Amino acid sequence: MTIQPEWQAPIRLEWPADVPHASEEDELLCRLYQLAPGAADRSIGQIIVREELPGGFGGARVLVVIPVEQDGAHQAARVVKMGPRVMLEAERDNYDSFVREHLPTAVASRKRFAVQETMAAIEYVFVGGGLLEPVCDLITYYQKHPAREVAETLRALLHDHLGQYWYRQGSLLEEHTAVEYGPHLPAHVSLE
Repeated sequence: MTIQPEWQAPIRLEWPADVPHASEEDELLCRLYQLAPGAADRSIGQIIVREELPGGFGGARVLVVIPVEQDGAHQAARVVKMGPRVMLEAERDNYDSFVREHLPTAVASRKRFAVQETMAAIEYVFVGGGLLEPVCDLITYYQKHPAREVAETLRALLHDHLGQYWYRQGSLLEEHTAVEYGPHLPAHVSLE
């Protein structure tokens, strides 16, 4: 599919054959990468949807995409989350208010945001690829590793490495994981 605003060359989308998508999602994805007239960013000519990651909550889809510039240069992979506008506007606002200025440069940062009627899309720099492949969502990781290893990994990531940066938390969460994250999970998923 190709979508073209009046003032920009068309953006071509390439989805994997096994990833279903609606025309509204195509339009929103293209809108995310459209330049405002006179913007100093590189013009995107193609978006390659590499894969859909499982685990989006609240009706959101999580995609790994590769923007391709008009001259054919591939940019770094990005994670794009598409879903209900209200939910993603709150995520954007929370990130901008509490997270953005407190994270080290080695972690995912929010780059773009677009809205379209009841849907929105938010783009984060993809932290993965190369030596960090393959990318694995938390549910798959949890299913393939013992609970103790999952807990150690989460502690190292969320406390040891990002603790003081992530929402300005200087101490480890004292609640059980299920109390903190359980309300955000689908009814058929539970945490110990």
